[in-house]
Amino acid sequence: MTIMLATLLSALSLYAADDAASAGTGVRVPLERASTGQFLLDVTIAGEGPWPFMIDTGASHTTLALPVAEALGFISTRQDLHPVQTLTAETLEERLRIADVRFGPARAAHLNAVVASVAGGPLQGLLGLDALAGERVRLDLPRGEITFNVPSPARADGRIDPEHGVAVMEARMHGVREPVAVLVDTGSGFTLINSALARQLARQRVTRMRIAGITRSSPSAAVNERARMERVQLGGICIQIMSAVRSDVDMFRALGWRDRPAMVLGMDLLQHAVITLDGPGGQFQLDAGDPSLACRGADSGRS
Repeated sequence: MTIMLATLLSALSLYAADDAASAGTGVRVPLERASTGQFLLDVTIAGEGPWPFMIDTGASHTTLALPVAEALGFISTRQDLHPVQTLTAETLEERLRIADVRFGPARAAHLNAVVASVAGGPLQGLLGLDALAGERVRLDLPRGEITFNVPSPARADGRIDPEHGVAVMEARMHGVREPVAVLVDTGSGFTLINSALARQLARQRVTRMRIAGITRSSPSAAVNERARMERVQLGGICIQIMSAVRSDVDMFRALGWRDRPAMVLGMDLLQHAVITLDGPGGQFQLDAGDPSLACRGADSGRS
């Protein structure tokens, strides 16, 4: 199941400088692996919690499960609704401004969080890129840990899209003439490609699947085709052969990628990756945590 949410509104995040200064450098915090494959981090809000939140680079805004919001004094009326873009559809959801969010040594303030029905095990919310906008962190997914206050990335493989607030980059692959647009999504369980990319690749039939959204109103998207990709380069990751599910989910439309080759890079691949995120700089570096996936020679690090 994919659990991912991104809004089309710009994020507003203010951070406490004294907390950042006192946090030190290179603080490592272990992550919990959810049964769906994504990683969870304990979060406290206004002194309440902790609650397990998924770290979601495909989410522009932090999201609270309704019970968490209610523990903070929120009362749902379903009257004041705002547009929210999920993987499969644009929905209308409630919002809650939260003044103090803490995770590891980090603190974010004044987040305009989404309140939604969050499905799946212990998950109580999504830690979106608005919460990480003042942080430099390294997500070492093979090790299952996040390191705070790391140096800036040595190179910019991708960026935080200023309009949509999500992590995007470009990939190169054999047989595709133009760069492939990529949403780097630690909230997605698996990798998806759109029809514009699939048309340029060899395809094979697979078992019918469904992708669920995070909110109560997100419809499922039927998927019944898998495509093979060869000589794929994503930042510092080089893969000789990989495959992905074809599905024209609504996120491709929302990002303006309906007619260009594009993909959602999910945890089936990212579980082998290291992501160094520079929130203040609005960029990130993608490296291979598995040496067998690291690019070699002159091509290393080019995207």
